[in-house]
Amino acid sequence: MALALPISELAPEGNIGQKVNPMPRYFPNPDEFHSIARSADLVPVYRQLLADHLTPVTAFELLGKQEHALLLESVVGNEKIGRYSFIASGPKLTYHVKDGRASIRHHGNSKQAASEFATKDPLGDLAKLLPQRRYYTRIFRRSLADW
Repeated sequence: MALALPISELAPEGNIGQKVNPMPRYFPNPDEFHSIARSADLVPVYRQLLADHLTPVTAFELLGKQEHALLLESVVGNEKIGRYSFIASGPKLTYHVKDGRASIRHHGNSKQAASEFATKDPLGDLAKLLPQRRYYTRIFRRSLADW
């Protein structure tokens, strides 16, 4: 017979009777999100995962099956310790540049035709593609002590 307890009921050894706060699942939490959304058009929401048995590459193998999926990783300590990993898939559009020729292709249910053009400023092209919005840029940081 198996017994399942909510994580808030579990306590480290020696702390019987004390409740342990579970790790927050999404950042910002709903209250923070609504507060931030009053002054920003786009609020990033992310989820932290304990990765005891999951590496960024194995997560990407599971989540990045669509065409144009990507895995970006930051590292600390001379490329030995990963700090952040970003996985993206299913883009609305793709922008490709080679030898001064750019192409924009729309994906999903879009009926827009692909476009191709000469360019000398790929970053300028990307700036034009992004809508003018108020982006929230503060990074949410939580320490282990906060969990």
